[in-house]
This record gives sequence, structure tokens and C-alpha cells, in this order.
Amino acid sequence: MAIIDPKNLLLQGMSGKIGNLVFKQMPNGKTHVSAVPRNTGKGNTEARHATRTTFRAGVLYAQEVLKDEGARAYYKRYGRKHRYEYHAAISDYKQAPEIKEVSFINKGNDLELRIVAVDDTRVCAVRCEYETPGGRKVVRAIEDELKDSWNAKIPVAALCGGRVRIVAVDRPGNEDEYVIELSNYLG
Repeated sequence: MAIIDPKNLLLQGMSGKIGNLVFKQMPNGKTHVSAVPRNTGKGNTEARHATRTTFRAGVLYAQEVLKDEGARAYYKRYGRKHRYEYHAAISDYKQAPEIKEVSFINKGNDLELRIVAVDDTRVCAVRCEYETPGGRKVVRAIEDELKDSWNAKIPVAALCGGRVRIVAVDRPGNEDEYVIELSNYLG
């Protein structure tokens, strides 16, 4: 890539393609020239198609965010300039939250779980599903946008040998799941 000298009146301000050269006008007023990108001939792979599809859906999500003042204000905290909430929304759409840590604290008749979940913007909610060995399910939603760790209590007597499914959710609806077989911990 080369930058055209501002004194070159013939090429300064050009944009487009001439032969195998591409001229691009930059926001700072300079003109960049580079070779035409080569076609690798490999075509679309499944991974490339999946990435493009996800990005396209992220762009649609970001356009909806820009229309909603509440959502726009939510993402404005994560951007620094004029349209950065748009980019923050795309990034949030593409990246699911991650459950980093689940630790146990035995409190008498209850087992307390401490859940640490992170996201590039914010984890909006954490759900815990308790399943007893008999198959009975209890769902408990723990919602709080102001922290990255949550606590949930499980009655030990009701769950010996059961399992816990923890799901962290961010604003676009991306989820991360963590399953714990309690028989491994309660012996």
C-alpha cells in the first residue's frame, strides 16, 4: 500500500480501480493506493459462512438497538464516540457470556453456589435449574445487572444425587450453560 503525495494533482483525490490498482480516499484527506485483492479461489467454507451469517444477524440486532433509546443508552456506556454503541451491540451479539467459576459453600442444610459469569458488556441474568433424582425440576432466576457474581441456595436433602444446570444470559439472548452432577460433590 502506498500513500499518494498531496502535491500529485493527477492522482490526489482519486477513488476506485484502474487496472490492478485500487485507490481509496481516506477520511483524513489522503489517498491510499494498493493492489487489487487476489481471489484465493477457495470459495466459502462452512466456518466462513457461519461467521458471515452471525455477523449479518449482529448487524440487524445493532440496527434495532439504534432505533430503541433504552437499548442505545445501555450500549452507549461501552462506546466512546458517536456511533460506538452500534459496534458495542454487534460485539455483544457475537459473543456469548461465559461462566468462569462455580464454587460450593456448605451452609448446614443448604448448599450455596457462588456463580461468576462475565461478558464483553454485561450478564443480564443467571438461571439455576435444580433437578432431583426423581426428575422434579425447580427453576430459579437470579437477575441483577450490577454485578458479575451470583449466589443461589440448594436444599441438600432434596437434591442428593440430583443435578444443577446454570445458564448465564446477556442482553441479545446469548447463553452459556454449566451442568453439575451433585452426586460427584456430595458423595
